[in-house]
Amino acid sequence: MASELVFVGEGQLALSHKHDDIAIREQTEMSSANLANAVVIKMRVATINAKLGAFNTSDDTHAKGDSNGFDLSAAELVAEIEAQGGATSGIASVGGLSNELASFKTSVMTIFNDGSETLFQEEAFDALSTTFGPAEMLALMKLDNAQAPTSSLKVKNMNKVLRDAVDRGHNGRDSSSEVSDGFKADDKLYFENGVRLNISVAFANEQTNPPANISAQSLSATKDNDLVLQVV
Repeated sequence: MASELVFVGEGQLALSHKHDDIAIREQTEMSSANLANAVVIKMRVATINAKLGAFNTSDDTHAKGDSNGFDLSAAELVAEIEAQGGATSGIASVGGLSNELASFKTSVMTIFNDGSETLFQEEAFDALSTTFGPAEMLALMKLDNAQAPTSSLKVKNMNKVLRDAVDRGHNGRDSSSEVSDGFKADDKLYFENGVRLNISVAFANEQTNPPANISAQSLSATKDNDLVLQVV
């Protein structure tokens, strides 16, 4: 365009285009993982295979077994646990989360002990249970209020991984096994740091009678833990 007389303005029109993520560690085969301290939730074969979607015999694939995969929500896991009879049946282990409430309580009591006054709240907090087992975990998974965090689990590329599992005879698969079989009992889906437990409390001053030696403050702790969905 040739030079012309113009009115000059200021500023910039910003444009941005983001391409889809390119997976650099796409799983194509089963791998080993240390499950010693993992949270273990049981999932029935029929439930997890339904998530794979319809099977297409022409290309030997599940509809949801591609790179887009399928999602698992907290609500779906809760429904599955309850369908198995509840927490004691559906959650096999809370793994490394079992001692987190006790550790947090110790930190809170240290703050109380540093104060110069004996507070009723100190006795009440000290009396709180620090048990964290399947029932307590399920209760947190059911939260639908402001405390409930956003949960998202994704399972991708299972067509390729299931094909490899069949070809290699993993987890009891043999010459009669097919990709169309999907998952089988005792298969395990592993999510590194698949569970996050947030614990928090706030010390709030009472305007009428504030503590002499405890200021308004908050305390929080976050624990990430591996998650396993064990197919049963």
